[in-house]
Amino acid sequence: MNLALISPANGAYSETFIRAHVERLSGSVYYYYGGHIPSILDGYGAISPHGVIGKARNVLTRAVTNAITAGRFTNKELSLYRSLKGNSIDVVLAEYGTTGASVLNVCKLLNMPLIVHLHGYDISVKNVLEEYASKYRSLFAYAHRIVVVSEPMRKAVKRFGASDCKILYAPCGPREFFANVIPTYSEKAFVSVGRFVDKKAPYYTILSFAKVCEKHSDAMLYMAGAGYLLNTCKNLVKQMRLEHNVVFMGIIDSDEFMERLSKVRAFVQHSIIAEDGDMEGNPVAIMEAQAAGVPVVATKHAGIPEVVINGETGILVDEHDVDGMARALLRLLDDVDLAKKYGRSAKNRMKEHFTIDRHINALNEAIANAAQNMVE
Repeated sequence: MNLALISPANGAYSETFIRAHVERLSGSVYYYYGGHIPSILDGYGAISPHGVIGKARNVLTRAVTNAITAGRFTNKELSLYRSLKGNSIDVVLAEYGTTGASVLNVCKLLNMPLIVHLHGYDISVKNVLEEYASKYRSLFAYAHRIVVVSEPMRKAVKRFGASDCKILYAPCGPREFFANVIPTYSEKAFVSVGRFVDKKAPYYTILSFAKVCEKHSDAMLYMAGAGYLLNTCKNLVKQMRLEHNVVFMGIIDSDEFMERLSKVRAFVQHSIIAEDGDMEGNPVAIMEAQAAGVPVVATKHAGIPEVVINGETGILVDEHDVDGMARALLRLLDDVDLAKKYGRSAKNRMKEHFTIDRHINALNEAIANAAQNMVE
């Protein structure tokens, strides 16, 4: 079975979940990237409307010829059409709803099953929803499966006409090696990993931590990541005279993240619905922290309450509740036994309910079903 995995990423494997899909989905995976209508096939190079990348040449159908003549089929679509047909692709898996909507025309002309995997911004950002409203209705009507990673996302796609029987709830999972972390909770410290963007609201994390420092002047906050709010957060830390308490780590790798998780008291993230509507799916960093056995302090936002159980694997507060987050951080700082208890429960919950294997198996089943239906 030949699967086309299509991502808008500019480079190969730019997201952890895409790497997992390329490496672990069944069959022969052809990875296309470079735009919502992709321009590159990994391992082959640029695809062209004038040539064929694949096992055999293919002839344009009357439907495609008519579409080109009528101006309804672009050169990019023709390139993708030729490549999918030439490589005898059986099923297309589109990462992000915007990608699925963009390749829908090609899949229809090929009568090819399409599975679309939604991740967050594609079904929450206001201007995206406005631009793609009619396209999403067509996409969800045609798609064999619509993969969502949270219950709020399920509700969102249903507002565009997606039927329950097509929706597949399949949250991503943490990378397995995070389960090898043995946390000591030895430092009076917290760690935050994520982009410095509106929906992550890193400034709220800093404001909450500042209140912690009023009681624990030696507490530490390690913040990893990059983004357009990074300099603002650095200025905030400087203005509040917390330079010795907050460390901006930049972009870190998994080894550095695991090393930090092995010592801190909790992982912290103050996610909010951004002004443009952008919101989380199920943040992987939160899952990886819990897989490591570290409790999480976060907000009741998007899919986070499905992963973090308040009062069992961590503490959740309302969005924008700086004081509430400060109190939650202080609880875990003052009570290491509580941190350990939540951490153990978090590790067990990840192992039982949220693993990459469960996610990959759900996708493989959907892909196999789509291919079988095509044959029938």
